[in-house]
Amino acid sequence: SERSAGDETAPTVMVLAGTDNQRRQLKEQVAEPYEVVVAEDGSQALVRARSERPLLVVAEARTEGIGGLELSTMLRDERALRGTAILLLTERADAASRTAALQAGADAVLAMPVEAGLLEAQIEALCEKRRRYRERVCEQHQSTGGPGNFSFLGRVREVVQEHVGESDFGPQDLVDAVALSYMQCYRRLRDQ
Repeated sequence: SERSAGDETAPTVMVLAGTDNQRRQLKEQVAEPYEVVVAEDGSQALVRARSERPLLVVAEARTEGIGGLELSTMLRDERALRGTAILLLTERADAASRTAALQAGADAVLAMPVEAGLLEAQIEALCEKRRRYRERVCEQHQSTGGPGNFSFLGRVREVVQEHVGESDFGPQDLVDAVALSYMQCYRRLRDQ
């Protein structure tokens, strides 16, 4: 997870937590090799996400005002921010909390307190998935002459056609191939 000497800028990760202590702790846990942007509430996080374009947002599901759940929905509703990965931290590990987070648009959910190694691994996995997705979109943009020619449905069709005869090719393989989470892929397909 070290940056190579050729990297010009570190990927940006935004942190949203309810208290100064929690923000400081999350910032320290996320720090290397990312540039960490801290938001005190969901409104500030949305404004900063528009300007900073983070690769990932790590947010507590519930904070005063607009929390991580609402922020997730807002990020997914904004076309320019849909590609941002979202990791929500919930106070409970029950199925209802996890389901609510995923339905709000989170790519992953962890229950607090989060063990540092697990948080680091989840952040690294989400950032890598987003990097691959952004690279693929940039390559498609360059080869087709513009973002308007990038067809999500076309990419899904292409992947399905490549693997149509494979009995072990499933939904997880499809979402991995298009570099999206289950919920994002579902929403994109639903909205087509």
